[in-house]
Amino acid sequence: MLTSRSFLAAAALGLVLAFGATALSAGAWPKKPGKGAAASSKALIAEGKTVYNANCVGCHVIGNSGGKVGPALTHVGKTRNAAWLTDEIRNPKKHNHPRMPAYSPAQIDNAKLKALVAYLVSLK
Repeated sequence: MLTSRSFLAAAALGLVLAFGATALSAGAWPKKPGKGAAASSKALIAEGKTVYNANCVGCHVIGNSGGKVGPALTHVGKTRNAAWLTDEIRNPKKHNHPRMPAYSPAQIDNAKLKALVAYLVSLK
């Protein structure tokens, strides 16, 4: 005998299964990062290095290359996260770094900033 409670449970289960099948066929389930994600990360880091060389190398040193005006960034990824670095590049005076210029989106757009920060975070 089907009670109202068991009917509701069966209906709910049916909805969950229907949604799951629809989501699965539509590709809505998140995928595990694979080789494609690693390749895109490598590409983003490589792009960030290009942005660094175009905008930052005159003042900052990484390894043995670069300027000596600003702090060395050789291992900046050990001590700073992406949010802090993004904020530092856009608003260095907030972190009490008056000598560093702020880079507006007109100077380093958001996509290039994301790449630059990915590169800096990778420096461990």
